[in-house]
Amino acid sequence: MSSSKKNKSPSAANATSNALTVYGEMIRHCFTGLAVHHALYTACELRIPDLLASGATKPEALARRAGADPDGLARLMRVLARAGIFKETEDGGFSLTPTSAALRSDVPGSMRGWVMFAGSGFYTRAWARLSDSVRTGRPAFEAANGASFFDYLGAHSDAQTIFDEAMTSISGPEAEAVTSAYDFSRFGKIIDVGGGHGHLIATILSKWSNVRGAVFDQPQVVAEARSQLKRRGLEQRCELVAGSFFDSIPGGYDAYVLKYIVHDWSDEKAAVILRNCRSAMKSEARLLLVETVNSPRAASDAAILSDLEMLVILGGKERSEEGFSALLAEAGFRLGRIIPTACPLSVIEGVPE
Repeated sequence: MSSSKKNKSPSAANATSNALTVYGEMIRHCFTGLAVHHALYTACELRIPDLLASGATKPEALARRAGADPDGLARLMRVLARAGIFKETEDGGFSLTPTSAALRSDVPGSMRGWVMFAGSGFYTRAWARLSDSVRTGRPAFEAANGASFFDYLGAHSDAQTIFDEAMTSISGPEAEAVTSAYDFSRFGKIIDVGGGHGHLIATILSKWSNVRGAVFDQPQVVAEARSQLKRRGLEQRCELVAGSFFDSIPGGYDAYVLKYIVHDWSDEKAAVILRNCRSAMKSEARLLLVETVNSPRAASDAAILSDLEMLVILGGKERSEEGFSALLAEAGFRLGRIIPTACPLSVIEGVPE
């Protein structure tokens, strides 16, 4: 044994061990996450989950069907198999796992839309300028793409489609979680403000036959909600109302539901939306915010990550219970109950003052 090995001190050995641990952590956080993110997007872009629906397939055959290079695809699949998204078989093929099965485009509740949004150029360009947001407190999306998020979608129909499909992909599980946790049956008429394609209101109407509903959103969005409601046989029980919640909101409803709305905006703009709700509401009506509660002491990973995303993409934020209480008070409400659900969302009741 050499003298250098014999004389190596415990502190030097510990320093080497710590350096290797840090090295491993940095590889995991800085490289592995980035590689898996882009690999997953590429697999969905090539529709690999769809191509594996019939069973395990070797990379060569899979590449022919996907129009890809066999060696490149094999490398991609090994990364995703190591991440648990696909399974590598003993003979070198690849098959679906429950995670990748949910990425098939033809299954109910497919999550493919969300992956395609999270890997899209306009979304990742904003994240690449995260430091801009951290320095200025403003969304990096506009600097990265030349327009604010919703203005960009309005000018790029392909981006609007990607975003709409992403929202659709997460709406099903979230709507089920919300309607399982909260009893909407006490309201005769419910309006979903900024209700998009109507997934939440459709789930509410499907569960409670005594309820009538409405979707309020921009004209081009409301038009898409019609087919969703018709497909579920609910078009006779749900109105479609076009408009902007920054201008005014229809009156005469017993509950005003806003899912993923106020987290998009600063306190000032969110208060404008909520004051418009208050102006439309009877004193016995209820405001129901369906949002993530970002508790400083017990925030979920989803809440913390979404809070940063809101900064980068939109300039909004995920609020704490105290934040919601202050926002509601600014708009003429007091905070009622907060009802958690099986997903990261909670139902936050606003009671008109």
